[in-house]
Amino acid sequence: MSLSREAAALASLRHVSEVEPLTDQDRPLVDDLIQVLKKHNALDRFGITLLHKHFEMAEDELLLETTDLKTRIQTIQPVKKSELEGLDAIVTSWRLDTEGPLMNCKCIKMGNDHEHHSRGYTVPEPEEELERAAQAS
Repeated sequence: MSLSREAAALASLRHVSEVEPLTDQDRPLVDDLIQVLKKHNALDRFGITLLHKHFEMAEDELLLETTDLKTRIQTIQPVKKSELEGLDAIVTSWRLDTEGPLMNCKCIKMGNDHEHHSRGYTVPEPEEELERAAQAS
């Protein structure tokens, strides 16, 4: 059985300890990216991130981003894709090395204010977060 495009892309990431960090040698690349984003009036919308992984993910999982405003803690954790079905979520991270953009992380919209946070309570278990998001929709 072959892996899906998403699963294959996740499996291909190197562990964070094996990835070369941003260096001065990358300055021309970063300058070019800045110019492209300026050209498309998107400099305040998009940035870059160091592609890496900390652990393996199952094919039926994706990363969910939550934020606790009270404690100022942002958490990214794997959840089953099926748990997010029907919820209003925004994709916050993409990979571009996969023959077209590939979603990497989602953030659930909490209510109608377009803020993506957990409304000030401590970071819940994924199931609790999903229940709250469903009730807020």
